[in-house]
Amino acid sequence: CARTISGRGLALHSNSERGWRAALYNHPILLISGLFLTGLLLVVLGNNYAEDREARSFAAFTERLMQTFVEQQQRELEKLVRDYAVWDDFFNHAHDDSFDQEWLDRNVTDSLYRNFAVADALVVATDQRVVHALNRGESVTLATLAEWNHEFADIWRRQLRLRPAT
Repeated sequence: CARTISGRGLALHSNSERGWRAALYNHPILLISGLFLTGLLLVVLGNNYAEDREARSFAAFTERLMQTFVEQQQRELEKLVRDYAVWDDFFNHAHDDSFDQEWLDRNVTDSLYRNFAVADALVVATDQRVVHALNRGESVTLATLAEWNHEFADIWRRQLRLRPAT
């Protein structure tokens, strides 16, 4: 509905006919505000996306860390279980009444060092005679406990004196 005023060719339009383009042209603050709000929205959305991605990454890292910890604990428990699983056999073959040197040589081996990180393994008779000894998995010959560690031998001797006779 354009009308011409006094023949000059000037067309007047109603507000509804001019639309949003004319409103932005006549009021540039609306354009600037709209661009600012759009930019702000993009920054907020980008920030939320980054935080979400970081949270997922942290959760994945934490999960991997916990899985590694659980696996390490499981290995330690398996070592412990293997250690205690053979303790009864060890006692039965290393006890004074049923001492079996061949069994000790076959079963008390470098696996103590490799699997359990036991640096020294000694089987000692009650008279402090070393009947089987390993150092870092290698067989060593020791006549007495004092050759390995005299302080430990002295402590053992004192404890045997304090023990009531049975």
